[in-house]
Amino acid sequence: MKRLHLFNPDNDLALAANLANYTPPPAAARLRSAGQTLPLWYGADGDRFVSTGTDARWLDAMREAFGMDVDVFPYRPELFVPEPWGWSAAARSDFLHLGYGADALPSPRAIDAIRQLSHRRTATALHALLPQHYLTPAAIEVKSVDELDHAMQRLGDAVVKLPWSSSGRGVFGISAAELAARRASIEGAIRRQGSVMVEPKLDKGTDFAMLFDISGGTATFQGLSLFQSDICTGYAGNILMPQKDMEQTIKAAAGTAAFDAVRDAMAPALQKIIGTAYSGPLGIDFFTVGHTGRIALAEINLRRTMGRLCLDFYTRYAAAGARGTFRISPRTITAAAPATAPPQIFNGRLHSGTIALNPPGAPFNFTVTLR
Repeated sequence: MKRLHLFNPDNDLALAANLANYTPPPAAARLRSAGQTLPLWYGADGDRFVSTGTDARWLDAMREAFGMDVDVFPYRPELFVPEPWGWSAAARSDFLHLGYGADALPSPRAIDAIRQLSHRRTATALHALLPQHYLTPAAIEVKSVDELDHAMQRLGDAVVKLPWSSSGRGVFGISAAELAARRASIEGAIRRQGSVMVEPKLDKGTDFAMLFDISGGTATFQGLSLFQSDICTGYAGNILMPQKDMEQTIKAAAGTAAFDAVRDAMAPALQKIIGTAYSGPLGIDFFTVGHTGRIALAEINLRRTMGRLCLDFYTRYAAAGARGTFRISPRTITAAAPATAPPQIFNGRLHSGTIALNPPGAPFNFTVTLR
């Protein structure tokens, strides 16, 4: 059966709020609106996506240029399996409003199980099932500022992460000297979300992710993502290149033995922790640490990710061997748009140049540039 895709990149925030009638903050709402056509690039032929209004000329031009059969939802829910970017009580409510019956959707109990697995403590549980020799210490869950203080006495400068947050939101570095000044805000975060995670601040090197699908309790490796971020400000974009080159790049930074050992242990570990509670795409983010030969496990995302979007785009629509970048940038009205090379598209694949993955005029631009 074909799928109905919903782009809801605010899902981690919705998990934190844990409300069916969740309203995202304005910036998150604008990002969601701008990216509603992104399923065009990762959906299968015959799939549809939820849209509140799409530039039909742009959509027809993309479908023709790349030979794809993904289109706007025709409001026939009985024909499509619902598939959001990520599941939450808010996502379930969105599909109810689109005409789906409760029996076609995960139950509230199933949604709560996904929410609990989406808590950052799951990364710590996953860490325990991986080869410890190659990993930095796992994050620690603390439930009070006093516990955080005690942890930092051992760790020194640290990074604090809210249990449910995304793209750098709810992640901040802190020193022992700053703890008193931030006590009230951290207490508020713990009161709202129950705890925070704390880990040592490390010399961050190369960011990468291992991408999996899990279905029926079986996890299957799909590929790699190489991306750019700051440990406290979040995602900045993806690097596009062939998977074999990406693997060699990561191995050069992480070490072949470390990379192979962690990847080989990952599927069994995911199957043990997640089981059948969640089905769909997921990504595990890592970064290399200085010249230590060790890897830090940053987080696990039980949802589709920008890295998975890039993997799907590259596999389906990029010319073999091409290299480039994927970027998300706010649209500026006053500044002149930067000059870009026109896209060179042959036989349904982008060979070089820049292409927008969403229509013009949106508040954010999602762009791929290949050379």
